[in-house]
Amino acid sequence: MEYRKIYSRLKPELLFDTLKDLITKHGGHLESASSDNYSVTDSSSDFIFKGTMVFSRVKNSSAACASVYVMGSERKDSRVILDIEPGAFGEAAVKCLLDEVDFLLGEYEKK
Repeated sequence: MEYRKIYSRLKPELLFDTLKDLITKHGGHLESASSDNYSVTDSSSDFIFKGTMVFSRVKNSSAACASVYVMGSERKDSRVILDIEPGAFGEAAVKCLLDEVDFLLGEYEKK
């Protein structure tokens, strides 16, 4: 299942870390994470953040059960793609995870 959201007025690094914490709380093991900041061509003080994470259900496993992709900037929108493999966490856990994301970050979501 793939979930796409757009957030505004929120640092993408905070978004990235919040998703990492919530997925870990629900049993995901962080297998890999990377992030970079890129300067915007027309401004030396603006940066675009790009971060990716891959989670598994079993620690040190190569079988991914979820992945997260975050890209954006504090001054503009941040976009998230959350991809969860069917059956990886169970419907109740996925619903709980999404409810927690909405509770913590809902006021920043662009509808």
